[in-house]
Amino acid sequence: MSKGRFIFMSLLPNLAFGFIPYIIALIIPSQSTLGVFGALSIAMGAGDYINIFNTITQVPKGARTYLYQFNSFWYMPE
Repeated sequence: MSKGRFIFMSLLPNLAFGFIPYIIALIIPSQSTLGVFGALSIAMGAGDYINIFNTITQVPKGARTYLYQFNSFWYMPE
């Protein structure tokens, strides 16, 4: 997949399960358990943040990237 799509796909679980519930808990204080769930989900996304950082700093423009098991690889299509 492209570099931008890889970054988006890596961020999507953190957005859906982390930031959105946390922001809802900030707006509606009675939803404190949702806030705790969101904060824990944000912290558990550390591996995704590392993948995003490596993709931004190491993958050249126009390259394709993919995940295999716990490793991410990139290649230049011909």
